[in-house]
Amino acid sequence: MKRRLLPVLLLLLFASGCASSPQDGYTQDAQRLLSEGRAAEAARLTAAAASHEPGSATLAYNHLYALYQGEEYELAATGAADAFARFPAHLELLRLRARALTKAGLEQEAEAAWLQLFALDPGDQALMARVMEDAFQHDQHSLAERLALKLLASRTWEQQALSILSALHPDRWYEAALSYITDRD
Repeated sequence: MKRRLLPVLLLLLFASGCASSPQDGYTQDAQRLLSEGRAAEAARLTAAAASHEPGSATLAYNHLYALYQGEEYELAATGAADAFARFPAHLELLRLRARALTKAGLEQEAEAAWLQLFALDPGDQALMARVMEDAFQHDQHSLAERLALKLLASRTWEQQALSILSALHPDRWYEAALSYITDRD
């Protein structure tokens, strides 16, 4: 009896491990479509997958990302806000919202989303520094300054933050501090 039970159990385990859901097929097809530049079709597939599993943050994100790639920025931003309300532990939804709002040209809303993200995850200083640089380059000086002031406390990012602050405020002490730290390094 034991000899027959073990192979049957192994076969059941193998079969259950090989089983895939229809959503797996949607996801693979959607990834292929995105890589081919067919974001609208990928968005339709990911919407179907997400509707079959409304409790999946991953499927919701995949759908919103496809919308973002299809340059449907406002739809992606609105959807990301709704999805983040349902899945608040998934900060990538908030990051996608902030990026989509930025691309849509909704600067105040984008700034609020970025600040919300960094309040929830202050440790992602590399992302904060990239957003600070992007904000400065796109004349979003308020956001650039707020992030630079946060990054001043980090030895890793203080030089980059001081560069932004001295460009924004050439009449303040930031330029002197930048000279000091670049001379000491």
